Amino acid sequence: MSDRRKALLDRETETLLDEINAEIDERVRKGERPTIEEYERRYPHLKAHIEPLLEVAFRLQDAFESIALRKASTKGARASRETDATS
Repeated sequence: MSDRRKALLDRETETLLDEINAEIDERVRKGERPTIEEYERRYPHLKAHIEPLLEVAFRLQDAFESIALRKASTKGARASRETDATS
């Protein structure tokens, strides 16, 4: 395979992975948990690349949810203390 053809394939693969990553991010933000099997069926040649994308997306979403829960908990505790102080 020529270097030119290899570079073109690499760019095409990179573009496809960018599109897959955007799709995964969007789905995870909507609360979905896409599976590696689902993407393996669609893109069997990219399994090694897709699995880390899913792992990162899930970890980020879990972190965001954890932060949101802590913020909500802090606001609730603060409101409770303020109510107690005015009683």
